[in-house]
Amino acid sequence: DSCQNLLPAGPAPLTAQDQQDYLRAAACMRSHGVTGFPDPVFSGGSVSFPTPPAGFATSSPRFIQARQTCERLIPAGLPYSGSE
Repeated sequence: DSCQNLLPAGPAPLTAQDQQDYLRAAACMRSHGVTGFPDPVFSGGSVSFPTPPAGFATSSPRFIQARQTCERLIPAGLPYSGSE
């Protein structure tokens, strides 16, 4: 179909700068007391975070506060930015 090129191609792949922002956010989590927080995995232009280790308290006040602080390092509109 000659109109295929008019359809959106989905989200743009992450740039090197975006990847640095995710890595900084993960380091931020660790610096705010969330030890063992994993670095993100980049694949095919997208990002995902590995499943946290067993016993990782994602509902703890420390985790929630760190996430609220650190997700600001991820540009708005990107996955996990808090403003998707």
